[in-house]
Amino acid sequence: MGSVYPDPAGQPPGYYAAMTIAWAESKRGAPYQWGAAGPNAFDCSGLVYWSYQQAGYPAGPTRWTTATIATMGQQIPNGSEQPGDLVMPTSGHVGICVGNGYIINAPENGIPVREDKYTTIYQVRRLVTPITAAEAQQAAALGVAGNITSGVGAGIQGGLTGIGQVGVDTGQALVSSSIIKTLAAIGTVVSWIMDPKNIERIATGMAGVLALGIGAYSIAKKVQ
Repeated sequence: MGSVYPDPAGQPPGYYAAMTIAWAESKRGAPYQWGAAGPNAFDCSGLVYWSYQQAGYPAGPTRWTTATIATMGQQIPNGSEQPGDLVMPTSGHVGICVGNGYIINAPENGIPVREDKYTTIYQVRRLVTPITAAEAQQAAALGVAGNITSGVGAGIQGGLTGIGQVGVDTGQALVSSSIIKTLAAIGTVVSWIMDPKNIERIATGMAGVLALGIGAYSIAKKVQ
C-alpha cells in the first residue's frame, strides 16, 4: 500500500487538502481542454495535478494522467472518501472530493470546471491527510472568492503559499490549530483591505504620515 504524504511542518493537519481544494475551486468556470493542465484550461487530471502543485505538494514536473493517479498514494475503500481525496467515478475520469458526494472537476469538452455529484466510484486515492466537509466548504469559499489568485500584494500571496501567513501589514504568521480559523483569518484580512472605506482610510493615513514627515523636515530646517 502507498503512503500519505505528510503536511508541512508547522501547518495544521489537512493543509495540503484544504489548499488543493481552494486552488481547484478558484478555477471554476475555466474551459475544458484535453491534455491541458492550466493555468487557463484543464482536463480532469490536469486540474488535479495543477491544484496539488499550487498547494505546494511535490507533484513533480511531469503532469499526471488518470492512469498515474490510479497508482498514487493509498487506495481508500469506495464510500470512505473524504475531502481532499481523489475520486475516480470511472477509470478515465478523476476529481477532487469536496464532501457530501461532490467533486470539483473538469468534466468534459464543452463543460467548464465545476462541482459535480458522483453516483459511481471506480476508485478512490488518498495522497494527503483529508479534511472535514465543513473545512472543505471554507476552503472552497476562499477559492471561489478569488482570495488566492488575486494576491493583494506580495505579502498576501506569500502568505497563501503557506496557509496561515498573512503578511499584508505585519508579515506575522497566523498559524492556527484549526484550518477553518486560518482560512477565515485570511479571508477577513483580504475583505477588510478590499473594502473601499478601508482603502480610503489607508490612503488618508498614509497622507497624514507624509504630512507629518514634511512638517518635521521643515521644522528641522528652521532650527538649523
